[in-house]
Parts: sequence; structure tokens; C-alpha cells
Amino acid sequence: MTEHALTHQRLNDPWLLAVWPGMGNVAMAAGGYLVERLNPQPLFTLPPGDFFDLGQVQVRDGVIGPARFPENRLYGWKHPGGGRDLVIFVGEAQPSVRGYAFCEALLRAAQGLGVRRVVTFASMVTPQHPSAPSRTFVVATSGALVEEVRRVDDDLGVLTEGAIAGLNGTLLAAAAAQGLEGVGIMGEVPQIATNVPYLKAAHAVLRVFSRLVGLDLDLGELAAQAARVEKGLLQLIQQLGAMAAQVQQQAAAGADAPGGDEDEDDEPDLRQRRAQEAAAAVDAEEERASLAPAVVAHIEELFLEAAGDRGRALELKALLDEHQVFKAYEDRFLNLFARPPGMSEPPPS
Repeated sequence: MTEHALTHQRLNDPWLLAVWPGMGNVAMAAGGYLVERLNPQPLFTLPPGDFFDLGQVQVRDGVIGPARFPENRLYGWKHPGGGRDLVIFVGEAQPSVRGYAFCEALLRAAQGLGVRRVVTFASMVTPQHPSAPSRTFVVATSGALVEEVRRVDDDLGVLTEGAIAGLNGTLLAAAAAQGLEGVGIMGEVPQIATNVPYLKAAHAVLRVFSRLVGLDLDLGELAAQAARVEKGLLQLIQQLGAMAAQVQQQAAAGADAPGGDEDEDDEPDLRQRRAQEAAAAVDAEEERASLAPAVVAHIEELFLEAAGDRGRALELKALLDEHQVFKAYEDRFLNLFARPPGMSEPPPS
């Protein structure tokens, strides 16, 4: 564990902000922007220990590279005006195993720096359209703390029930068990944007966090980047809609064209199958829209984890069955097994 000189300086009632990769890249985008703007000093890294498995190694010119485990680094920032200091933890990946024990190790390191309150960022996946504002929601380790956070933003919602998947929630539970205060701030991410950096949500959680901690943070650049991402998503939606309309027009033209009856004779149930597929797609979308936001978030988190660890697919299947929505996610679930985990393309033959 490599230490920095700031490690031995007394921080002023610091809070710990911990971020990991997740849906919409909300936490990492917000945490990365904070590190870039505040320029905190690196303190030390937490060793990988037995929390991480090595899922892959890099190859260059036929030569296997050295094993590289995800880095887990803590930064320290002293408020130039004498206000509250911060400890910022950035984890390149969530632990493969023993996540709760990893959180305990992180909290021990943070408490050694004087931390008494822990904050995490996460995403809240909903059917919201990308053009809509990204709402924010809060959870905390006590009702009084929930109300304290809500006072900084009148529009801040509360997750009244549900579950938080991943270490964004686990760290808060571990903090409560050690007598620390914990706050989770979640930014709303549309379902269509779970696999892209959704910077509008990152901007939303940072706005709440900066008000809560009393931090004068310029979010203008992040807002501009978020606007560019939103524009790209809206263009994508428009293109998908145009493609769907074109397919429907071609199908209708083919059915009405000369010889169409002969084609139908070759496959008499073609129109019926198309109608059934369209109806199934509508039903699937309705099923997904009926789920509670916390359930959708849990499902998307498990899809993310199962892409690299198929062992999580069983847990994902059980969750989909529990909420009777497996059919709505069946194609995505089966695609998890279409290629080796963690590979972006098929292996060479």
C-alpha cells in the first residue's frame, strides 16, 4: 500500500465518496468529473487481496502480458477555504467475490482518515424518455438523514422500497453496521441508455452532492457533455423509428404486391407470425414498464455482471422468474450465452 504525505495530515471532518462502474456509468462519470475538477491528492491503493479474480489477460504480439487486477485508489482533498474535506474512492471494478468484506476493508481505511459519513452514487433505471430531466432519488441509513439530504433539493425523491444491487448499496449497509452515516444518491437513467455514459444523471447526482457537502463546483462542462449525449440518443431513437416504419412499409407492400398470394401460399402463417411477434414485443415493453424502478435497476445490474460472470446468470434468471418477466428479457438473457464472457467478438477459428 503506497501512501502519500497527505495521508498523515488531519482532514477536516471528511466524508467518503465511493464510486464503481455501473449502469449508465453514472457513478464513475460523476466521480471522475469530481477528481478532474478538484484535483485531489492520491493517498493509497487498496490491495486486490482475494476479492478479485483474473478474468482475462492482455496479449501483444503473441506474448501474454502480466496479470493486472483492478485498481482501487483513494484520494484526499482539503477544502481551500477551510470547509469540509473529502476522501474519494474510485474502484475500477466491483469485487468478484466477498463484496461485503471488501466494503469493510474500505471503511477501515476511511475511518483511519477520520471519515464518519459515506456517500455513494448509483443509477435508477426507468422507462423515462432521454429528453426528460434526470430525476434524483435518495436513500440513507436513517430517516433523519433522509430528511437532511432532502432539504438541499426540493425535487429530490426517496426510494421508498426496493433493493439496490452492487456495492453502491452494500457499502451503505456495511457503514451502518459500523455506526457510520450513509447516503446513496441515485440518478435516473432511461432503459435505452443503460449501456452508454448517461451524463445527464451524473450531472444530477453531482448537483445534489455538491449542495449537500457545501461545495462550489462548476458543472457547466459536464452539462454540455450531457447535452451532446442526449442529442445522440435522440438521433438514435429517431433512426430506429424510421427503420421500423420502413420495415412495416416493406412488409405491407410485399403482401399487396403481385405474387403476394403465392408467397403467402408458400408460408400461409407468415402474417400471423408477424402479428404475433409484434404483439409479443408490445407485451414485453408493457411488462418492463410495469416493474418498479428498483427492480429494473436490479435486473440491469445483474445483466451487467452476468456478461462477465455467467455464474450470475442463475441469479438473474431467478429474479426474472420471480417477477414473471422472463419473456420480456428472454432474447437478452439468451444472448449472454452467445459468446464467451468478457469477449467483444468471437474467438479466432
